[in-house]
Amino acid sequence: MSEIEKKREMSGLQERLRMFEEFRIAKNKILSQDDFMEVTIKDKKTGEIKKKKMLLKSGWRKIKLFFGISSEILEIKREKDGDKIIYMCKARVSAPSGMSAEAVGICSSDEPGKSNMPEYILSSIAQTRAINKAIADLVGADFDEEIDIEKLSEEDLDISHIEPHSKSEKALPSDKTKLVSLIFGMIHEIEGKISRTEIFSKIKDSLGIPKDQNIKITQLDIDQLKKVESILRSEIQNLKAKETENFF
Repeated sequence: MSEIEKKREMSGLQERLRMFEEFRIAKNKILSQDDFMEVTIKDKKTGEIKKKKMLLKSGWRKIKLFFGISSEILEIKREKDGDKIIYMCKARVSAPSGMSAEAVGICSSDEPGKSNMPEYILSSIAQTRAINKAIADLVGADFDEEIDIEKLSEEDLDISHIEPHSKSEKALPSDKTKLVSLIFGMIHEIEGKISRTEIFSKIKDSLGIPKDQNIKITQLDIDQLKKVESILRSEIQNLKAKETENFF
């Protein structure tokens, strides 16, 4: 290895250590408890109960903005195995300093709650997972990737740690987590075409919630979630219709 290559490697190492240290200091200031979701998972083999802290999309967005991280999708693959559809996405994220990281995200139709999901949502989830994993690698994040609770089966998941305010909820926990997961995917799909502010303004209008009041999708009850899902589905159909009109 030449002297120039050694200096370049040392410079890259120092930059990565600096970013790790910045994240260690900054994460307690830029992230709040609202950016996390705690779940309790039961190990099928040992029966051991473990707590996991999941970072929500809002948290990943804060990290991305704080460090000025940009992202790009390098590759998206679609595979079919019998009735199962699998989307694999490779993403790269880069910091202003030139540091970058790559990761792969996968989403399959055989995951709990995804058997009837439209393929564009499966693809979108795979992209989100790839980007978030790459961000975690880049900054040295020490928590689990974005809300993947839908990958767990009901016997693996103690839902009481996710929804402490919904003990009287009549719907099965899996029904609610499926809806929440679906809604997050639909919002992710729409926000590339209309602003997030406009999306939530429509949601608030449909639920009769004042525009100046903050809402959290995870705290809505099952009936409200169904209404939100219906609104977003209509919005997606309208956007597709407009795209078709513009095409012709």
